[in-house]
Amino acid sequence: MIRLLSSFIFYCLGISLYAQVSVPDWEIAYSVGRIVPHSEKFAYRPRGVSQFFRGAVLWQTGGTHDWTRYYGFPRVGVQLYHGELGAPQQILGDVWSINPFLDFNTRDSNKWSMYVRTGFGMAYLTKPFHIVNNPLQTAIGSHYNISVNASAGFQRRIGERMCWRLGIYIAHFSNGNRKAPNLGLNIFQADVSLRYSMNRPARSSDLKIHEPRSKWSSQWLISYAAKEGKIIGGPSFPVVGFSGDIAYQYKPYRYVRTGMDLEYHGRTSYWLYRSELESDTHERWKKSVQIQAFASHEWLFGDLSFEFRLGYLLSSNEILNVFRLYNKLTLLYQIPISICQILRPNIGFCLKSYQGAADHFAMVMGLRFERKTAKHKSNSHGQAIIK
Repeated sequence: MIRLLSSFIFYCLGISLYAQVSVPDWEIAYSVGRIVPHSEKFAYRPRGVSQFFRGAVLWQTGGTHDWTRYYGFPRVGVQLYHGELGAPQQILGDVWSINPFLDFNTRDSNKWSMYVRTGFGMAYLTKPFHIVNNPLQTAIGSHYNISVNASAGFQRRIGERMCWRLGIYIAHFSNGNRKAPNLGLNIFQADVSLRYSMNRPARSSDLKIHEPRSKWSSQWLISYAAKEGKIIGGPSFPVVGFSGDIAYQYKPYRYVRTGMDLEYHGRTSYWLYRSELESDTHERWKKSVQIQAFASHEWLFGDLSFEFRLGYLLSSNEILNVFRLYNKLTLLYQIPISICQILRPNIGFCLKSYQGAADHFAMVMGLRFERKTAKHKSNSHGQAIIK
């Protein structure tokens, strides 16, 4: 599933986030920091430094799509990096990762400006858990993992073609509980990079936004994940989810959403059956369902949407034994097909976590209810900006 995720991200970026400049920018970067343990279940104490060597290729958007002008002409890129995770090296090993990303500049000027970058991709870790060869690696249970990256800081332009950056870099690695153990790794680093721009495109200053008829909309999603039981190497059990929400578009391409999450955990039902604590099928199903309320923020980038969800567990079930608060990251591709002019199908992935540790990684699909009109309006965010 993780390799499928990587293909999905590259496909969606290629369709939705295509930049209008054929000549790319090039970047090299170095970051150094350390692993921050977030659980007492770590069987070892991470020490020493983690360091990443990164290379990236970026394409500057030129404003053909209105959302690129609204967000200040972001860059679309792909980075490849290799790094040491720290000590003990014989437990942690190295990492290779590839991540598509979006790169934004804020408070831009001819010299100094701020930047924010976020990416989502795939990582290969050389030293996962092995019951004989690496029994102390309780954070990572598989070679292939999800990689989530974010960075922010300051940049200074050097002449017309080059700029350097100084900031912080955060990386998270997890397989989404597809294979136990899976506490995940969280890494915080100081970051420095140098970028060379081969082309500075001309940008259109006129922005027209295609608005919904109503600022209110709704989205209904179903999800499926396979989650390994507490027995390492044992069977996997389904996690089936359903969510519905209402949303308000408070600014173009930005939504606040609130709704309900329901999740059925097959592992709980199986445990109740095998332990003979509950013989009634209906009661087992009820005790295996989590009912949750959430609020979230969603950003739209063309046909691609990114949602950060913060939720609270409402149902009280000691058997599930989970934290009340959770967060969920959802990446969706809004398929460019309209059904009756109000329905739009979507497909994607989500990662649910409790206190920094992944609970499951799921495939998602659903429908978005949003009525649109052919009216357009100009927006002041479309003024040309040279970065």
